[in-house]
Parts: sequence; C-alpha cells; structure tokens
Amino acid sequence: MIPENIANKARESISDYCINECKALCCRKEHLILSKEEMELTVGKQRKPLENAGFLVEMENNQFVLNLGNPKACPNLKNYLCTIHKNPNRALTCKEFPVFITGKKVKFSDRCTAVKANKLYPYVHEFKKLGFKIE
Repeated sequence: MIPENIANKARESISDYCINECKALCCRKEHLILSKEEMELTVGKQRKPLENAGFLVEMENNQFVLNLGNPKACPNLKNYLCTIHKNPNRALTCKEFPVFITGKKVKFSDRCTAVKANKLYPYVHEFKKLGFKIE
C-alpha cells in the first residue's frame, strides 16, 4: 500500500472524533506556519485585525505564524468544521495533520488528542510493516 494512502486513511478515520470529541483542538489552541499564499487563504480579510492583535506575525523568511488560541480560533473553523477543508490550496500542515511522512519516517503529532488516545494505532502498524520508522 502507498504510504500517503495509509496516512489519508488514518486522517479520515479520526474525523468524527475530531469534530465530536476533540472539538478541533488543533484549530483552536495551536499555531500554524504558513506561506504567504496559505496565509492569504486562511485569514483573508482578517489579516490586519489579526496582525494588530498579535495573532498573525510575519517572519523574516516570507512565512507567517498564525497563533490560534484565546480568544481566536482558526478563522475558517465553524462549528468545529473547517470551511476550507476541501480546498486543495489550504495550508500543508492542515492537510497532513496529524500524520507527517518524511522519507521513511512517519511522525504522529503528539499535539493531537486522537494520537494521545491511541486512535491511530492500526496505522502505526501498517507503516511499520512497510519499514517506516515511527517518531
């Protein structure tokens, strides 16, 4: 099986958990590192207010950090659902979370409550069978 297919199955397997149990904690309490294009899609017209409030910070390398937390969640989160989830241009981190593949290594984010609750264990096993190192 193709590693990215395993990762996508893992991500899909926790969607109900994310909405109903976790309540999209990653979209409410974390931070995103975004390219300029990702930032523009993610924050849209809220850029200036977010910058003024210190929730959006431009870094030296033409990337942005969007801090998600009190009082602001991701601008695209409505009723614990992402309104741009199907947009192919959404932030890469959002697309890949909580399973990140780099070469023959797979990282399951320890910030994800589904990972902490061991919801992705079957997929860890599938990656190991393919010879991936789990981080």
